[in-house]
Amino acid sequence: MGLHPDVKKFLCDQFKKSVNNEIPTEPCEVLVCDLMWLLFKFCPQEDSTAEDLVNFIWNPIERFFIKGGSTYVCIFDMPQYVPVAKAEEHKKRYGSRSSEPMVSTQCSDTELPAPWHSALADRKTRAEIIHYVTEGLSRRFASRSYHFSDHTIFISGVGETVKKIGVEGYVDCPEHVPATFIGEGDIAVAYWVQQFHDSAVIVRVLDTDQIPILMIRAHIANRTAPLFIWLVTPRKQDEIPLHGYSSLPQEGHTLVNVLSLNAEIREAGTRIEEFVYWIICQKTDFVDKVVQNLGVAPTMKALANNRTNAILVTASGAKCDAKRVVQSFERAALQSKRKRAGVRDTGEVEFRRAWWTLLYWSYAWRGRLPAALVPKPSFGFDSQGLRISPTGNLSDFPNYSAPP
Repeated sequence: MGLHPDVKKFLCDQFKKSVNNEIPTEPCEVLVCDLMWLLFKFCPQEDSTAEDLVNFIWNPIERFFIKGGSTYVCIFDMPQYVPVAKAEEHKKRYGSRSSEPMVSTQCSDTELPAPWHSALADRKTRAEIIHYVTEGLSRRFASRSYHFSDHTIFISGVGETVKKIGVEGYVDCPEHVPATFIGEGDIAVAYWVQQFHDSAVIVRVLDTDQIPILMIRAHIANRTAPLFIWLVTPRKQDEIPLHGYSSLPQEGHTLVNVLSLNAEIREAGTRIEEFVYWIICQKTDFVDKVVQNLGVAPTMKALANNRTNAILVTASGAKCDAKRVVQSFERAALQSKRKRAGVRDTGEVEFRRAWWTLLYWSYAWRGRLPAALVPKPSFGFDSQGLRISPTGNLSDFPNYSAPP
């Protein structure tokens, strides 16, 4: 899941200084890793055990510490807090991989649930896997603690508390309880980045929507400390060039310098929040592509020629002039000179969902989803929070003031 696949290509082409295949320009003290994709990347053999899985996750952590990093944050999704509309997408993702019935649910020193993808699709079994991984990482750290006396591992998404692993052992962190109410790992990443707002941070993820999420969060928080996204790009092993950044595994990647990217966009005369809104409208988990029959790059370029400054997002709230925003998209489609290009018939609802997504990315990182942000009909969702088709004319986008 993530953004439209052409968005990354557009960013690489248009912002070569900030989005490229380079490595961080300075050592990073903190690494935040969304581990959900690593669970799916793990390919167990017939004789694999849960200890093999722990080693698979531990080895990059140890590598980061040895090369100078001080803090490693491991993040798992909390499915019970994911918005229902995203749960629809989760069902498609996990359901497509779980056609085989499980023959084993045991997660132990000698066994691993099988088949693996079916086990990950089962919420209870996945929770047991994550619990075992957490304890396994604690054991690994303890056996090497004399090497890592000033190092810390945080594990978010293992229940009602965040776990901290350090020289003092394996303990709960009551100060980070808000993180346990964040459903999606992508949003939880934003929480942890904020906890280290004065440190150089690198985020290792697979989903491309991490780019606009951290763009808008860095903008709102006025971040000045370096922030990089190490976007993993799956490749065959023999196609992976040596990247020279010893803190991370040798793997295909795209590096995003978030602060540099935001600066480039501002220099071009566009507000960060409006740019992120344009990205959302190219297709995300909650929104279909608003302008049909026109590629991502020409759509983004046409929107840049029709920027409105009609969207404002700050730490205290957000506003949108819906009429001006819709008109800018309509003009962009018309000026493209593609005969079939135009705003889709369901555009009004898609604009609403895009507005909700922008607010969700901007404000849901603090913990429990604010009541004002619960998906509802005014945002283009049904009464249960599911995606629906438009049923009639809707009023202007709702303004939203973030909770203090």
